[in-house]
Amino acid sequence: MSNEVVAMHKVLVVSDDATIRFLATRALLDHFDVATVASLEDAMHGTPCANILVLDIDMKEPQEACLRRARARGVDIPIVAITGHEPSLRDEAL
Repeated sequence: MSNEVVAMHKVLVVSDDATIRFLATRALLDHFDVATVASLEDAMHGTPCANILVLDIDMKEPQEACLRRARARGVDIPIVAITGHEPSLRDEAL
């Protein structure tokens, strides 16, 4: 058996719902290094870089403006959009 250290991809879970953050962490933790924040604004202030963003698109505070600012700053990582609700036309536009 090798003692080789394998770097795990870092996943950032963004949701204002603590239960969603907990469940997403539990689901991903065996395969990824997981960090969580309550908003994209929090993510832009001090959260370590991630390889993948898991974004709850049904948060109380809209995240589109913050996402645009992140893209304008050169943040270019894959985004997985999640929600506990049926998608609307607005969600499909994201």
